[in-house]
Amino acid sequence: MCGQIPDILYYNGKTYEVKEEPLKDRLESFVRQPPPDDEGIWIPATNNDRGYQAEWLLFDSKLFFTGLISRGFDDPDADAKGVFPDHDGPVFAHWYSGPLTCGGGQFLGRVDSWRYVHSERATLQIDQGRLVSHRVRHMSEAEFDVIEQFDQISIDTMSLGDTLKKKLNSSGCYGILGLAECKGEALAQRCDLTTDELRHVRTALMIRGLEFGLEL
Repeated sequence: MCGQIPDILYYNGKTYEVKEEPLKDRLESFVRQPPPDDEGIWIPATNNDRGYQAEWLLFDSKLFFTGLISRGFDDPDADAKGVFPDHDGPVFAHWYSGPLTCGGGQFLGRVDSWRYVHSERATLQIDQGRLVSHRVRHMSEAEFDVIEQFDQISIDTMSLGDTLKKKLNSSGCYGILGLAECKGEALAQRCDLTTDELRHVRTALMIRGLEFGLEL
C-alpha cells in the first residue's frame, strides 16, 4: 500500500496532517479527472487515491473547510466556494462527526512502509462540526527508535506458545506493532484470550519496551 497525501488542519497556530477524510461523502460528485497528458493518457497518482487534498481550520472549537490545496492539477474551483457554491469563505463542517487523528511537529519516520509518525499526535473528537474533546501525546526520537525496530516483525517471533500465536494471528493485527496498538481488553475479547494469555502477551510486549494502547 502506498501512503496517501493527507488533508491539512490548522489548529492552535500549528499545522497537522489528518488521517481521516471529513470531506469524502460531500465531494464525490465534485471530484473530476485531471486532463490527460500529451499522449492522451491520464495516470492517477498512487499517493492520492481520493483525487484531492482538503484544507481545514479549527477555530473557536468549530471545524471549517477552507478549500482544496491540490487535486494534482490546476483547477479554478479549488476553493471552498467551488465545492460549496452557496457559501462565501470557510464552510462550517456541520456534517462531520467522528475522530480527527492528527500528526504534527517533527517527522520521525514511517512504519508499515506507509504510515507516517510525528513527534506530536493530537486526537480530536468532533460532533457535528464542533470540538468536544482534545488529547495530545508526544513522542521523542528515542521512543520512536524503540518502536521502529519492531516494524513489520511478525507475531510468530514472540516467545509465546503456538496456540496463543494462532489466536493472535487471527486478530487482524499487523505484526508486533499491531498488537501494541490494541487495547488489552479489546484484544482479549477479539481473540478469546484467557486472563493468563493476556498477561503473557503484555509481558512479551513489555520485554520489547512496548505496551498496549500504543499510539502512532
